[in-house]
Amino acid sequence: MKKIWESFRPKKKTTKPDTPIISDAEHTPATTQRLDCLMNIDTAFKKTRLIAILSLALSFLFGVTVMVVAMSMVSKGKGKIYITNGYGNTLTAYQIAANENREAEVKAQVRTFHSLLYDISPDPSEIEKSLNEVLLMGDASVKAFLDKRGDAYYKKLISNSAEIKYTLDSVKVNTKIYPYKAVQYGKEVVQTSVGFLVKNLVTTLDLREVARTDLNPHGLLIGNYVVLKNNRLRFVEREQK
Repeated sequence: MKKIWESFRPKKKTTKPDTPIISDAEHTPATTQRLDCLMNIDTAFKKTRLIAILSLALSFLFGVTVMVVAMSMVSKGKGKIYITNGYGNTLTAYQIAANENREAEVKAQVRTFHSLLYDISPDPSEIEKSLNEVLLMGDASVKAFLDKRGDAYYKKLISNSAEIKYTLDSVKVNTKIYPYKAVQYGKEVVQTSVGFLVKNLVTTLDLREVARTDLNPHGLLIGNYVVLKNNRLRFVEREQK
């Protein structure tokens, strides 16, 4: 009976022990954690390196900008001079580069050269002085022109007491090429005892840069001097008294 009764008794459920909750961190292997740590360090290093490169680049650009501005200010300061006029007033003068207005210097050299060559008075000493200055301003082509003109030309002027006046009409220059090119347009007025002879004068010449001197302040040497035209335009007789 006891056995039969026990067979009808409800059986007790056996309970298993609670399974402990394990976190993800406990499931992650140690090597994986170390790799994550190394990756974080590498990322931080890259960011630090990028920031350092950008800082150096900005510092370099800032330094270059400061240097350019400083050099510009120094250059402007060198080109400015303050002058006192004696009455307590200060005037400002600006320095100009030697070749900044080369075209004007070329024109002045051409004008001076032709004035010395064609302004002739019947005075042997003045003629010799002018010819010496002309030879200093020109090369072999100028000397060849004077040799071709010859001493007889000047002796004739002196014997006839003739005087030549030169007038410049215009000068065309090209300073974009070297040697500089120039074309001179002018007139000769030959004054004699009987009247005035007006002659046309067109010449071409080159100009090369040389050292500046007292006798050649523009520092230009004339070469390839050629007379294109020197024809007679008109003759005006003097009125007889």
